[in-house]
Amino acid sequence: MQGSRQGRSWGLGRELWLAHPRPVQLQRFMGGGLQRLQRVAIVRHLLAGCPQCVCVTRRLWNLAEERAEREASTVTDAEAFARIQLEEIERELQRIRYRMLGVQSTLPPSPVDRDSADVERLDDLSQLHAVIRCVLQDAIEPAIEDLRELAQEFV
Repeated sequence: MQGSRQGRSWGLGRELWLAHPRPVQLQRFMGGGLQRLQRVAIVRHLLAGCPQCVCVTRRLWNLAEERAEREASTVTDAEAFARIQLEEIERELQRIRYRMLGVQSTLPPSPVDRDSADVERLDDLSQLHAVIRCVLQDAIEPAIEDLRELAQEFV
């Protein structure tokens, strides 16, 4: 009886779910590539307990699960790599921060009271202090904090 159903065409109606689907149709079913009536027919056929079709769909299901596990592993590896890179960038920014603090500490303090002949020097030194302070406070320190927080999200 099963052999006679094997060759039946996949038409519409009751014969549709009684007919034995081909492996290609089962693959399309598992991939969501069939029309509604064909999907319903295969579901009914599988629920009827056809061991041959259940074996095929089980194998396809296992392949899909393995692929999903590989993809999840790849994402995990990518996240670990990203976390390591973010931590390294954070350390590099910390080194830059310490270098800038070192430069700032070697500069003479910004003169408050100087004679008018040294006004140009006063402006340059004041600007240098202001730029270093601005870069540290507005760029480097927030970037370090953001990278630290982001790297911790990947843990």
